[in-house]
Amino acid sequence: MSSPAAVCPCCDAVAWKPFISFQAVPRTGLFPDLPPTVVPRQDLDFEYCPSCGLIRRRRDELPDPDYTEVARSTAAQLPAYLEGVEEAFAALCPDRESLVVDIGGNDGSFLLRLRRKGYVNTLNVEPSRLLARQSEEAGCPALRAPFDGETAAAIAAERGRAGAIFLRHVLEHVANPLAMLRAVHDLLAEDGVLHLELPDSRGIVEYGLAHELWEEHLYCHSLSTARLILDKAGFMTIGQAVHPHRGGFNILFQARRKKPGESESRVDVRVPAGLASFRERWSRRCLALHRAALTWPRPVCLLGASHPQTNFLHYSGLSHLVSCAIDDDTNKIGRFLNMTPPVPVLSTEQFAETAAGGTLLLTAWGCASWTERARETALAAGMRTIDPQEECGEA
Repeated sequence: MSSPAAVCPCCDAVAWKPFISFQAVPRTGLFPDLPPTVVPRQDLDFEYCPSCGLIRRRRDELPDPDYTEVARSTAAQLPAYLEGVEEAFAALCPDRESLVVDIGGNDGSFLLRLRRKGYVNTLNVEPSRLLARQSEEAGCPALRAPFDGETAAAIAAERGRAGAIFLRHVLEHVANPLAMLRAVHDLLAEDGVLHLELPDSRGIVEYGLAHELWEEHLYCHSLSTARLILDKAGFMTIGQAVHPHRGGFNILFQARRKKPGESESRVDVRVPAGLASFRERWSRRCLALHRAALTWPRPVCLLGASHPQTNFLHYSGLSHLVSCAIDDDTNKIGRFLNMTPPVPVLSTEQFAETAAGGTLLLTAWGCASWTERARETALAAGMRTIDPQEECGEA
């Protein structure tokens, strides 16, 4: 896929306005075995389209992120609302013999759920070596490749067109989302269904969730921008929903290929008023956090070691306060966050064994049961528990 041009992929506007910039922040997803002495950093700049409200990461001519060696399994992050997604899918695609393709299907966890419901003709298109192998080992066939027009043509030639295609939390990661959707359109059968899922930028703009501005999310969509780009790629929306997720929201669409001469109804484009004021509001939130942090008992522990938590620390300027992070991912336990001073990653069990006063930041957004268990452990150890979203007030 080619990198983004000046034109907006949703509305074709060519003017972009600054949204927010974060200078020299440490890269996420790196977990060194030893305390880092050199911390890889990057500048992150985001801008928005004043015509439709699409947010994107501003960057020069760069390729899509390379996920070949990425090993992040999302099996533990499958949202509860997927049961409803599966029910809707069964109604729209009752033929259990149809080819079902999951683009960027990670370790195959979602497709395996569908296979248990009788959809055995499945294919996971996953660029990661490790995750594609895990998918195969779990019994879910995988094609290790990035998805583009060439890949779509190869699948169609070998297996025929797909009765259903899932594009869950992938579109925001690619430099040319319109080209990806057009490749999906080419692979989808005439009566096939596309299930699109992606983060709703409302969580960022209206609720101040700056930590969701991830370096790997090249675009941040709203309901209207997602409908615009679906229409542009040749799709007719047949269903949509918004579900709460990790303190913000996820957008879900069901769409089909347009029939000859068919056109989408006019999309009501709503550009959030908060786009222009976001930088100022985020600065105020950070100031409130820094003032509140003066009263937090030390040491300060971070609940979670993934990109939302590390982004929150870097964007707010609070990373120097944290002494440890808590995470039960075996790929992170015993290692360190990519930042200085050194921040070791402890398991929940290790945290329970060593907790003795201080502050626990309740930053495991969307993990209610884990958060409650950690809160109980912290309170029993005489710690103070803080929800940073409440601490810094309104967005």
